[in-house]
Amino acid sequence: MKRKTVFLTIVVLLLSLFLPSLILISEPVTATGNHYASIMYGSRWNQTVAEYEDAWAACCDIYDLFEDQMVFVPWYYFHLYDHLYNLYGSPTTQSRVRSEAAHCEYYHDYTTVFHHGHGGKWGYGDEPPWYYFYYADAPPQNPSAEKIDDWQDIRPYTIDNHHFVFLWACAQGNEVGGPLDPEDHYGHGMPWAWTKRDDLNLDGYADPDTTSYCFIGFENMSKPISEPTGNGRYKHFLVFFYYYALETQRSIKQALDKATEMVWGSSNGWHYFHQTELYNGWTEYVPGPSPPGGYYDCRMRVFGNGNNHLPRGN
Repeated sequence: MKRKTVFLTIVVLLLSLFLPSLILISEPVTATGNHYASIMYGSRWNQTVAEYEDAWAACCDIYDLFEDQMVFVPWYYFHLYDHLYNLYGSPTTQSRVRSEAAHCEYYHDYTTVFHHGHGGKWGYGDEPPWYYFYYADAPPQNPSAEKIDDWQDIRPYTIDNHHFVFLWACAQGNEVGGPLDPEDHYGHGMPWAWTKRDDLNLDGYADPDTTSYCFIGFENMSKPISEPTGNGRYKHFLVFFYYYALETQRSIKQALDKATEMVWGSSNGWHYFHQTELYNGWTEYVPGPSPPGGYYDCRMRVFGNGNNHLPRGN
């Protein structure tokens, strides 16, 4: 019995020597991963079949690009984005967006978000209050869909780690926005609601600031991603953007340029984002009543720092 006790003691001592090294091997897997997160959302509500099929395919492609980002530590590869979801369709709900935003703020150091669908602005006067929203998922022919707004569904659940947000929906880039009371209980603007920065440069492509945040959205109307471009459709512009941002470690600005070259270079001779209709804008007529009928100046806005890079693997 005594011999057995001595043997067990030796085993425990040996394990105590080896376990620290095992822990040291496992710790970088988590630490090096930096707990990055990337979430894709999308709503089928009021979309044509071509539009939601292209949006779904784009989200799948974007998901794959993030999943490909691997980091190697001795004897082990792991996913750089350890919280990665393609939630296009029925999972895109008000409650899921809230819970994912809160989860990512608490458990992850860097988060990116993409959403495709319809959006808008509630309240069209010259003075607040108003807010911006986009729609949760619902069947395409439903009479209505749940709204996800800036001040109730995003603002209370974010702090400071949603560093890159791309909302392909109307009116999400109308303004940066900010708090409307000293206690920050109320405010408007999707860029501010997601990043908690009210000082993002208004042209983060041509005049980037020095923050770690970038927000892309549309002023007034967005382009359908099923709409043809010079070569392909806007879906291809979107996927090329993420491809060059993740696979080639171009900055956000450089990835926008390269995506432009891929879909318009041979047909229009456009090689830079600032040559496109997306950047320079277009005028679109809306019959009303919501938003009010009339002509709207529209463009894609890049707020913040277009020189930022999305984290990628090695």
